Amino acid sequence: MSSKYKIADQVFLKKQKDVLRLFKNVMQPSAYEDIIEIAENFKFEDRWDQWTEPEEIKHFWKCFNNNFLKINDTFNVYYPEHSRQCRSLISIFIYAKDYATFFRCAAWSRQNINACMFVYVLSVALVHTTFTKGIILPPIYEILPQHFYNESKTVANSNVKNNIDYLTEDVGYNSYYHYKHVYVARILENNVMYVDADRRGDYFYYYHTQIMARHHLELLSNGRAEAKKINYNDFSGRNVSKDFLPKIIELERRICEAIDIGWAYDKNGNKKSLRDVDSLRTLGKIIEDDPDSPNQEYYGNFQYYARYLLGNHSLKHYETSMSDPLFYNFIKNILDLFVRYQYRMGPYSKLDLLFDGVKINDFIIDKLVTFFDLFTYDSSNGLVQQKRLNHKPFTYKIHVKSNTSVDAVVKFYIGPKLADFASMDDNRLNFFELDRFTIRLNEGDNVIERNSDDIVFFSPDRFGYSEFCNKIDDALSGKEPFKRFPYYNYYTFPRRLMLPKGDVSGQQFQVFVAILQQRSLPTDDFEFQVVDKTYSIGFPLDRPILYKEDFWVPNFFSKEVNIFHES
Repeated sequence: MSSKYKIADQVFLKKQKDVLRLFKNVMQPSAYEDIIEIAENFKFEDRWDQWTEPEEIKHFWKCFNNNFLKINDTFNVYYPEHSRQCRSLISIFIYAKDYATFFRCAAWSRQNINACMFVYVLSVALVHTTFTKGIILPPIYEILPQHFYNESKTVANSNVKNNIDYLTEDVGYNSYYHYKHVYVARILENNVMYVDADRRGDYFYYYHTQIMARHHLELLSNGRAEAKKINYNDFSGRNVSKDFLPKIIELERRICEAIDIGWAYDKNGNKKSLRDVDSLRTLGKIIEDDPDSPNQEYYGNFQYYARYLLGNHSLKHYETSMSDPLFYNFIKNILDLFVRYQYRMGPYSKLDLLFDGVKINDFIIDKLVTFFDLFTYDSSNGLVQQKRLNHKPFTYKIHVKSNTSVDAVVKFYIGPKLADFASMDDNRLNFFELDRFTIRLNEGDNVIERNSDDIVFFSPDRFGYSEFCNKIDDALSGKEPFKRFPYYNYYTFPRRLMLPKGDVSGQQFQVFVAILQQRSLPTDDFEFQVVDKTYSIGFPLDRPILYKEDFWVPNFFSKEVNIFHES
């Protein structure tokens, strides 16, 4: 958990309270009198000077008055028309001239826009608009509890042997996917995001790899086989297959063709390389179909057609996708496209991997212990208890020798037990990254010591909506200050779920540690999470490993560890 925080001032606190009121009981019209009054009196026409880009707002207003999603209709974030409407709607927020206009737009939207669309678009706007930077989003599982709660997710129904529902139904786990798509929003172009997200294609690949690796380790803990790819033809009997199945096959063919020949077409018919240092970013943008894709029209919205063909309602929302077993089969297909690309790129050379003069001599870690506890959250049906995985804090030490004083990047992973070092290529995508940080190595022997609480890119438990409101009220009245932590304290992978369950006798896993030379410093929040932008985010495990003697350089280290589960 990050120890860095700021004490919130009155301006921030008032904005935060506004946001909490906007998100209260979103499936019903707001009951706050000021929001009702603002919504009733807010005008678009002849008031275009409220925004810096009035033509964008005129475009939204025209869209809104012509077949815009109705309040009671079903919102599908992957549906192309709904995505276009989201992009149009967000214009009224990101082009607002000041916070007062922003809030009036939010109040109007709260009463006039479909609730699920409103929650998504306002969340994205709050993150990517300058005068709301740092505002904390309330937990999505209490804002849209109907997407998270049903009888099968309660404590009494979560004890089936070898079932991993305790992971896939965990509200924090599912919230993670929602927040990823808020912070790196598919509906926004890079030039209107609050960070330089040019690398989001790379990031799209990386965090899906991490989700699949973490899921795979939990399957191993329960004696389950890994998720397999989907054969789309198996779904050909569904009503949508007549139009969707050929479309999926054609879009996949176009992406595969681009990978194989080494370039993609942009919208002007020009060739864009898929063999240079930035090509992973380009491929990720194509597959995700984000606005910075070279050619959205030609390469299409592959995810929409596939998710719709598979038919499950949960796949049509970010916050419910990871609760669906088919999600992991489908993402396997997505990642297979990247694997195809990686083999075309070839392995890293030994020189790429070697940190000359640095050698890891040993890695020591505390006994790793997991357990189940209970978590209570507020749903539309009252308080709900959910069984969830947790772990005891642990410390690890890396013994390193360096020939010189030098800046370094450290990465620490956990993965399946390796039969031998030659089997790393078969398992490299099953390694889950636990830590990455920069450090100054001194000449000679170094002992790097880290506690699991030092790891910043995992989120602690969120406080619930009601508690959040009370904390803001206490701070506004001067009773107790409110601490503002960095964004990654709220929206990254749940800290509780760092480790797979293991078993009571101590299940064997493999740790992998890489120490790399630091070559660049981060310049914004996105690069801070990347740590060093010289490398791809998944380096050094995002390329095939052909020869173990080229991969296992002195600055890499691996050993077996056991994870014990206290029943």
